[in-house]
Amino acid sequence: MPVAGERFDRIAEGEPYRPESRALDPRQVTIEPGWNVRDVTTTEAKEHIASIKASILARVNEEPPLPGLIKPIEVRYDRRSGTVTLVDGQCRLIACRELWDEGQQVYVPCKVLEGSEDQLFASSISSNGGKPLTQWEIGVGCRKLNTGFGWSVERIAAHILKPRRYVTDAIALANTDADTKSMLAAGEVTTGAVLHAVKENNGNHKAAAEDLRKKVEAKKPTQTTMTPKAKPEPVTRPKAQSATEKIAKSGGQLLDLADAMCRLILDPNVELGDLEVAAKAYKKARGL
Repeated sequence: MPVAGERFDRIAEGEPYRPESRALDPRQVTIEPGWNVRDVTTTEAKEHIASIKASILARVNEEPPLPGLIKPIEVRYDRRSGTVTLVDGQCRLIACRELWDEGQQVYVPCKVLEGSEDQLFASSISSNGGKPLTQWEIGVGCRKLNTGFGWSVERIAAHILKPRRYVTDAIALANTDADTKSMLAAGEVTTGAVLHAVKENNGNHKAAAEDLRKKVEAKKPTQTTMTPKAKPEPVTRPKAQSATEKIAKSGGQLLDLADAMCRLILDPNVELGDLEVAAKAYKKARGL
């Protein structure tokens, strides 16, 4: 196994590209359980890892190839055992591991950090250089520093460059129960609503979760059974008359008109000009 801190040069042509940096096979970097506070099982985290993989592939497939990761992951190195353990860059490391499993041999550049375990853990919270941690995720780390390493809230706030109130709120979020955390992850409640519910219930996280769940359920649209509206009675419209029906109905009027015209024509006292005038007047009156 190559030792972290050594300088690796480009290897022979035809073999996987290895950038000129302190680079390792991503499978040789250990992820210590409980060290990294980010929840990589969320949909947002998985989408973030997928975007890192796409960026790495775009760079290593250039001609000439470029280093896949621009920002190295941060690790601590135990010289006695030769163990390399992740400090910061979990999503980047997972992306490189997944690419390696998919047949893309992408090496991960590493930066070795020095310091005590608690100092390095605090650095992993404050130096997060990829997707920003949520306040709840930061709270998980703050709680570990406070109860696990004995750091005061003031020391944590100074180290991660956050106000004291932010740290206490973050720890309160980290202490919430599983139901509240699932509502936070699903975006059903805000961090402000959670902190308010915890305060209203005097720090009783179970009672706070029950209140929050009731409010979430109340916001959901309720399905009610609606009485179907009665269909309106069809309107009976009079049937349009055909041309034959119209002629038959007005037959008497036509006969009366024909008789009148006949009398006018046979009347010796009526001039033909009068017939023409009568015809024009009839045409105008009828709109013909």
